[in-house]
Amino acid sequence: MYYSDRTNGNDDRDRATQSKIFIDQGKGNKDRYILFPESFRLVLKSHLKANPKNRHLFESQRFGPFSPRRVQQIVHQYRQRAGIAQHVHPHLFRHQMLTYLTSQGLSDAQIQLISGHKTKKRLEVYQHLSLQAVESAYQEAVRSLNI
Repeated sequence: MYYSDRTNGNDDRDRATQSKIFIDQGKGNKDRYILFPESFRLVLKSHLKANPKNRHLFESQRFGPFSPRRVQQIVHQYRQRAGIAQHVHPHLFRHQMLTYLTSQGLSDAQIQLISGHKTKKRLEVYQHLSLQAVESAYQEAVRSLNI
C-alpha cells in the first residue's frame, strides 16, 4: 500500500469491517481496494465508531488527511521507540508484505492485484530467493534421482 493511498483515501465504513478498504483516487489517481488482516477488523471498527465524523480513515488535527511527510514522521517516531537502528520508511512495509506474500506462495496474479502493479514484470522486486530455500528445494528434487 502506498502511503499516499493511506493519506488520501476516504474510508468506506462497510468494507472496512469486511477486511478491505476502498481507496478513492490514490497514487496515480487510481481507485483500488486494499486488504488488511481479519484480526484488525475489531480495532478498525472501534476506530471508525469513535470517529464518526472523519472523512478520512486517519485525519490530522485539522480534519484533513495526513500529509506524506507526516506519515514519514510517524514511522520514524515508532522506529525510534522500537530501538530499530536501520532506516525504515513507509514504503518498506509494503515491500516487506508483498515479499512475504510471494514467499508464502501467492501467485503473480494475486500479488499483481494486491499491489496494483500494471505488469507482472514489476513484481520481480518481491521475488527474493534465499540460498537456504533454493538448497532445500534442490535437495528434495535430486533425492528422486537416487544418486
